[in-house]
Amino acid sequence: MRIPKNLTLGEGNMQVAWYVPVILRIIIAHGIVLSMVKLLGKQSIARRNFLQFFFCFIYAFFFAIWRHQLVVDKTIYPIIILGFLNGIGAYCQWQAIRISLSKNALFTFWDDLIAMALAYVVLAEGKFLNGGLGIGIFLSVSAVILLAIAGLNKKTDQGGITLVFLGYVGGYSVLWGVAVFFMRYFGVKNLPAATFLPCWYAGAMFAGLLIFCKEGNGEGIKPSFRQDYLIMPLFSVFVLAALALQYWAFELAPLIVVQPIFLVSEMILPALIGLYIFGEHKEFNAQEKFFFAMGIAGGILIGVNF
Repeated sequence: MRIPKNLTLGEGNMQVAWYVPVILRIIIAHGIVLSMVKLLGKQSIARRNFLQFFFCFIYAFFFAIWRHQLVVDKTIYPIIILGFLNGIGAYCQWQAIRISLSKNALFTFWDDLIAMALAYVVLAEGKFLNGGLGIGIFLSVSAVILLAIAGLNKKTDQGGITLVFLGYVGGYSVLWGVAVFFMRYFGVKNLPAATFLPCWYAGAMFAGLLIFCKEGNGEGIKPSFRQDYLIMPLFSVFVLAALALQYWAFELAPLIVVQPIFLVSEMILPALIGLYIFGEHKEFNAQEKFFFAMGIAGGILIGVNF
């Protein structure tokens, strides 16, 4: 049975197309959240990684109570474990972005490819592909890989490509690849988002707490009231919204369709922000601009053909 393209909200006739949560998530997750991570992650990473999940859990917990969908039974344990892995992955991402937002953007495709491969094999999502989708996915994946190669070959003064940097990238890529696949899995099982979110963030909060207990004292930086206790609660709203939109997108469309769009946007948008707002490089060359256009064309083809 084909996954529906639209979702009926409430008891009315309002229809929401599958690409609405996709577009909203791109803006929030790849624009707002990653920019704030770059700003907030200059120091106190372990503490702020924990705080983001603490506030997200509080928001998600009360949201689940409001929706009367808070569940406490054995079905939540796998989600808590996945959330724990997500918490470790998030810490790795904070560290990679601290080194370089634009360099990190060159490597973000690995978690997407892992999730897409799992969806193709385990959930048999290859049945959703057609000619246009196949070309769009091919263009998107190829553009991202070519951009990564071009970025690695470019001489910069960032010093970001080190074994430590690659270790952080590899860490969150594997952890998030598996976690994103299971988000789609639970979406197919029609598990309500209000049930999924607090379990996910309970695990992530526990991981963040363990990392903070191990690394936090070594940071040697006192808490900043403005950034840690005023800005972090706001930041967590965006983090929670990004995850909820991603889960919603996976309820409406196959992962193998949605994830290539996220793959392209996760590289292009942070790269643009890192290069032109944070000044991590001077400019893109003609080859990179072509690859960007190629990736955008692939995303458009996916949107038009699904």
